[in-house]
Amino acid sequence: MGLRLRDGPSTNSDTLVILSAGAELAVLEPVDQASPKIGQVNQWLYVRDENGNLGYVAAWYVRLNPATALASTNKPLTVLVSSQASAGLRLRDRPSVYGNILEVLMPGTLLVVLEPASTAQAKIGVVNQWLNVKLPGGMAGYVAAWYLTA
Repeated sequence: MGLRLRDGPSTNSDTLVILSAGAELAVLEPVDQASPKIGQVNQWLYVRDENGNLGYVAAWYVRLNPATALASTNKPLTVLVSSQASAGLRLRDRPSVYGNILEVLMPGTLLVVLEPASTAQAKIGVVNQWLNVKLPGGMAGYVAAWYLTA
């Protein structure tokens, strides 16, 4: 058996994949909203699995991994430019397609997120969302979150 990753927050929603016991999940909603749901019947969490699949899991089958939770609060969130940005991802001076282009980033470029991980994670891969990031060399700007992977 396993935990079902679904396309909606309901047992009636379609199953996307079945996750193995012990699979690590990234919760893609604010910590203050997600924490009270963990272990609670009839609550759902929006998550990303280790393979990048996005969906909902039954929160009553999930438990917090204290080691991962503590580690994630002490290190900045990093993301990669997705291979979908084959022509390059534009680093802009503001969160808009009309922002001035500061740099063109190739797929696989590592970026450090400059906003809280709890809000940033929910934006990764989502159309019309922007992330404030910086390059390892220090240049900062905004990128289209729909061209990023964690």
